[in-house]
Amino acid sequence: MREQRDEALYKEFKRIWKENPQLTYDEVIDRVLVAPQPRMWVGFFGVYHRLKRILYNSRKCLINRAKLGLEDEVARKYERLKKMYIFRDASPYFLVSFIIAEPATGFFVSKAYAKRIIWRTCKKHKNKSSCPKN
Repeated sequence: MREQRDEALYKEFKRIWKENPQLTYDEVIDRVLVAPQPRMWVGFFGVYHRLKRILYNSRKCLINRAKLGLEDEVARKYERLKKMYIFRDASPYFLVSFIIAEPATGFFVSKAYAKRIIWRTCKKHKNKSSCPKN
């Protein structure tokens, strides 16, 4: 799944940069990170772990904005699903699959990590001449 996320991030990067060539590299990265996605690019147990932390109120002070955004989105989706009649008695473990499958509000990675992913994916595609320069 990590490879799928990396490819989706790179594809989104290329799309946004092609549509807006006047933007700087950092501005393109900022737009990529908040671009809507067809699914949440996080593994099953990663979401389940976040959901358990939310349910048991063990949310620690998160400095990483990407992880904080992930927890907020998981909490929002969980609350919405629990309000539905069909899911009212469902276990959190069962609901994780539905949370992941729903469209996401972006990629939940840091800006620095997104840059590394784009560079690595660009090199993998052997487009070194078109790879972004920081």
